[in-house]
Amino acid sequence: MVRHVLLRHVMRSKGCGADASVKWARHRFFTTGSSLLEASQLPAMLFEHTSQDTKVQRSQKPNHLQLVLDEVNKLTEKLPESEQLDSRLQLPYIAVGYFDEKGGSLSLDEYGVHLTIPRGALAPGSPQQVYIYVDPTAPPPNDAVELTEVALSQCVKCGPKGLLFAESVVLSFPHHAVLIGQRCDKLVVRKRDEDSQDGQWEDGNPALVTEKMVTVLIDRFLENVLVGKLTPGSGKRLKVGAFGCRLDPGCRQYAFRVHIWNDDKDIEEVRIFYR
Repeated sequence: MVRHVLLRHVMRSKGCGADASVKWARHRFFTTGSSLLEASQLPAMLFEHTSQDTKVQRSQKPNHLQLVLDEVNKLTEKLPESEQLDSRLQLPYIAVGYFDEKGGSLSLDEYGVHLTIPRGALAPGSPQQVYIYVDPTAPPPNDAVELTEVALSQCVKCGPKGLLFAESVVLSFPHHAVLIGQRCDKLVVRKRDEDSQDGQWEDGNPALVTEKMVTVLIDRFLENVLVGKLTPGSGKRLKVGAFGCRLDPGCRQYAFRVHIWNDDKDIEEVRIFYR
């Protein structure tokens, strides 16, 4: 509600026309403690995703996450520390904020990802940038699993990489495991520093796995994914949907499409929208 009120106020004060209104609507998510940043300061690439069929182009330039962070840094580097602490970039797939020793939290509501930084986890001093990110175009991280395992969540990235905490921070995200008939000790949060020399995944800290969420305490930021062993009785939640055109009473044949996808709210909305 606050965002929409701010948006209407700015549109009225600037006399925005239809085209300008679209620009403001696209860029309304980045706010500071003093005012909305100008739309021209946020390039369109912040709101565009690179499709999976452009791997060649992606390898020749910084990845999408780094481009977003670079733009955020340009917009906030000259802000006073008090305004940095009030600054947020909130998009469906990424949240960026600045925190001090008082702590705080970030969320990706559409992906069910939450990060809580307790008081005292960060050392006193200048505000520290923190982000959480889910690549909306990335397939499951198959390199994180062995032949007898399966990835049971999306890969959640937290940063900046290498940031150490005096107290553990709390990261929670949804998973697809069916816990009935499955031993929780067969589920493990696997972590990786993709900038390391070997780039290998390793088992992370013990995690609390509930029916649909996994919660883990971490003392430094890495990539995180829930992995499970394929054992008798184990299972993964999936959704199945059938899509077709209106039935013609005079037609003796009918074709329809069957789609199977992970039990994710954001993926379900995309599937239904583009069916």
